[in-house]
Amino acid sequence: MHKVARLKAAHQPTKAQAANGDPPKNAEFLLITFATTRYAAHAVGDRNEVFARECKELGRNRAARRYWAHALRSLGPLLWRAMGKAVKWGAVIAAVKRLL
Repeated sequence: MHKVARLKAAHQPTKAQAANGDPPKNAEFLLITFATTRYAAHAVGDRNEVFARECKELGRNRAARRYWAHALRSLGPLLWRAMGKAVKWGAVIAAVKRLL
């Protein structure tokens, strides 16, 4: 099963989330895509709980903006890690090509 589908199936929205609407899907997708599987499940679950609480306190629009802001702040370190892995694998592949 694909990582996104598996994480979605594992995290069912609470009653509060269902009443106030789900969090922004694109922001949630970005978190799941770039995070490691272990981190993504916790990050999305925690963020969705905060989103449900903020919907009650601040309203859905402001809660959605805050969800997006958190997702975008989280992407910096996640993208940096992904680029580091790509550079390392590129160096390994280049070394192997030189040897062959």
